[in-house]
Amino acid sequence: MVIEKRWAEKNEQLPELAASLVDANVDLLVTGGTPATLAAKQTTAAIPIVFIVSYPVENGIIASLARLGGNLTGMALVSQTIKPLERLKEAAPGISHVALLYDPATFPGRGRAEAFSTSSRRQAETLNVILEPVLLQQPGDTDKVFRALPPDTNGLLLEDSAINLS
Repeated sequence: MVIEKRWAEKNEQLPELAASLVDANVDLLVTGGTPATLAAKQTTAAIPIVFIVSYPVENGIIASLARLGGNLTGMALVSQTIKPLERLKEAAPGISHVALLYDPATFPGRGRAEAFSTSSRRQAETLNVILEPVLLQQPGDTDKVFRALPPDTNGLLLEDSAINLS
């Protein structure tokens, strides 16, 4: 087996990387995250794509969980902020103000990023935590984002995205 690996630091690179894999005549594409999966889906309808994403139906990756359709199959994750926040609260019981860094490209479609932000805040309230969703759209913005965090921030969560992993 030969594995051709590609990694993007910016979501804008994903279509080009997907095209390079199609040009390399790979037998299978494996993607992680909504932006990478959408780029692969738009690049090929012939090569099988195995994905790991949050909310694949809502993000337009598949038609339904019962009938994925086309060349796509994979694993659907349920992105809930409450579980990692509960673990953070267990590890550091004194936290009260948590910043949640997320990339809105992980939630394409009108209002999806805002819905994620609102839902995450409500989940945090159940733990008596004030959650401040913070956009991080480019890896190079990390220093700027950290400097802009409210001074009372005493916890940090990272949404599962390529930008945060970079």
